Amino acid sequence: MDSFESNPLSQFSRRSSIKVFTFGVTTAGSGIFLATLQGCSKNDNGPTAPSLTGQKITLTLTSESALQNVGGFIRRSFGSNANGGKEVIVMRFAQSGQDSFETASVTCTHQGCAVNNPSNGTINCPCHGSVFGAQSSNFAKNLSGPAPSPLPTLTTTFDGTTITIAF
Repeated sequence: MDSFESNPLSQFSRRSSIKVFTFGVTTAGSGIFLATLQGCSKNDNGPTAPSLTGQKITLTLTSESALQNVGGFIRRSFGSNANGGKEVIVMRFAQSGQDSFETASVTCTHQGCAVNNPSNGTINCPCHGSVFGAQSSNFAKNLSGPAPSPLPTLTTTFDGTTITIAF
């Protein structure tokens, strides 16, 4: 028996090798492509909205220097019973009135990344590029990007001296 017949790989032609290689690369590439599409799909449900606990947090305006002026904001967590301990953004939109302040979760609805602070009228997600509104007319609304829904908001009221956020 010569060496050609004893080596089963020697009967595997170059053309067969190329076919197998091409099939493997195509299959792997398709899988990666489909996984990418699924991860960035508009149908991605993303993280869920904050579960409401009934807890209310109050902030005294005079104690919050960053909220003294229209356009000011704070980013803060309020303990494990308020939004699961996750941070929220509280932003001021008017000098007076019950709707002077709005509060939103900082958790992007696409894949749960923490969004950046408000800047130039938007709140941006650094992970996949979703853009949310940071103005009174569009606060927390999804303006563009893969996020399937707005940032979750929390009921926020203002009585002239105290900001109340319902979790």
